[in-house]
Amino acid sequence: MEKNQSTVISMTSQQRVERLRRFSRDFALASDNLSTYLNSRINLTETELERAADLEGALTAISLEWCRFTAMTRH
Repeated sequence: MEKNQSTVISMTSQQRVERLRRFSRDFALASDNLSTYLNSRINLTETELERAADLEGALTAISLEWCRFTAMTRH
């Protein structure tokens, strides 16, 4: 984590903005994909439930990384 923090601190403002945009885009895309997928299905198979859980996990990981990144860039 310390290495990641020093990497973020050494970024230029433009690099931080680009990284924030990427996280924002990835989060929105994952959220959209999960919602679309789940809304299109009434009876999900076991495989589809596993896929939805994987998407949900990815969405959570992106969200946590977003929170860590924004917390580090506020200082």
